[in-house]
Amino acid sequence: MFPPAGHDVVAVDWQTITVAHPARDLSYFVGTSLPTHERRAMEKMLAQSYDEGLLCRGVEDYTFEQCVEDYRFGQLQGPVITVIGP
Repeated sequence: MFPPAGHDVVAVDWQTITVAHPARDLSYFVGTSLPTHERRAMEKMLAQSYDEGLLCRGVEDYTFEQCVEDYRFGQLQGPVITVIGP
């Protein structure tokens, strides 16, 4: 999580801490927070906003295409947590 001002990064959820694709958190959030029809209508815009946020905070060498690919791969996170988590 990035605060609106400053450069500090804050971890809020340590449940499944791991090194992973950057957009995995976006996938998990969108996949578990929005009904399917809303997710489908908004996911490209949300991925663009997420990617722009990373770029504004100095992330380099991470294209929008990589972000979308990581977002799609990260969609497996929800079912994995549901099945393996318990």
